[in-house]
Amino acid sequence: MYGAEVLDDGDNDESGWAVGFDHMLSKRSKVYAVYVDTDNDIKNHDLSGDDQKGFSVGMIHKF
Repeated sequence: MYGAEVLDDGDNDESGWAVGFDHMLSKRSKVYAVYVDTDNDIKNHDLSGDDQKGFSVGMIHKF
């Protein structure tokens, strides 16, 4: 899976993307991994230049 978003309303510019993978281990269990990257150029706000990145891994099991 892949997703991207761009927001540009004049003074503010924000973009981000994510990519993920999941794999079924059985009918009731799967593992996943996701990476997210955002770039913020928001004027007049504390988040200006606050680029964020994240990585998540996990397992889902349905009882």
